[in-house]
Amino acid sequence: LASNLANNDIIALTLKSTGGVDTNGLLEIDYREGTGVTAFKYDGGYTGVGGTITGVNLVSGDKWSFGVNGSTGVGTVYKNGTSIGTYSFSVSWTISRNGQLGFYSNAPGARFDDFEGGE
Repeated sequence: LASNLANNDIIALTLKSTGGVDTNGLLEIDYREGTGVTAFKYDGGYTGVGGTITGVNLVSGDKWSFGVNGSTGVGTVYKNGTSIGTYSFSVSWTISRNGQLGFYSNAPGARFDDFEGGE
């Protein structure tokens, strides 16, 4: 993150995207300033996965990341390389889907750097 966020600004990291937002098979992790981190999967509609990880505050210079272990279905959320929580997706959901990674933000003027992905 290269700039600070205001209350209720959202940053969403996506995995398994096949053409933009709202695509079947999409996994999404949302960070909402002032609320925390929440996970969703999309298959004709968004379904929450687990609860909200609270007590998370991202500021300029923080690195936020998310990965899913395809063999266990466990998704881990990281802040600056340290795990801040996990979500459980079904193994069949994660292993049977293809797609790309991406991000979305509604934060006006927000800047992001060091965006990367891979196995």
